[in-house]
Amino acid sequence: MARIEPPVRHARRIAEDEAPPSVKVRAPAAISVPKPLPKLPEEDRPAVEPDLSVTPDAVIDLDGGKPHRDLGRFIVSARGEDPDAYRRRFGLPKEYPMMAPRLIRARGRISEVDPVTLRRLSGGPVERDARFDGDPA
Repeated sequence: MARIEPPVRHARRIAEDEAPPSVKVRAPAAISVPKPLPKLPEEDRPAVEPDLSVTPDAVIDLDGGKPHRDLGRFIVSARGEDPDAYRRRFGLPKEYPMMAPRLIRARGRISEVDPVTLRRLSGGPVERDARFDGDPA
C-alpha cells in the first residue's frame, strides 16, 4: 500500500523589487529586534516589619510577605539568593532566624533520640523557651 504524503506548501520567494510597497515598509520592522525594557529600580522595603516577621510557627518573607517554616531553604531554591545576602539586603542582624522556632525545637528533639532504642541520647533536660510555647506572654 502506498503511503500518502501531505502536500508540502512552500512560500514562493520573490525578489525585493517585486514585493508590494506595504511589504517593503513592514519588513524592516518585523525583522528588527525590540530594545530590552529598562530594569525598574528594585525597592528593598520589607513587606512586613522585621520585628513582626518571626512567629512561633513561621518566619515571614520580608520580600513577598508569605510565611515559611524554613525561609532559608525557600530563599535559596526559589530566588537563588544566599541567606546572608538576604539579611544584608534588609539590614537584619546576623542572628535573625531563617527557620521557625518550633521547627528548630522539633528537629532538636528528633536529633536527641536514638533511632534504634528510641531513648534520649542526652540525659539532661531540654531547654525550653517560653516565648515559643504558644503560651501567652
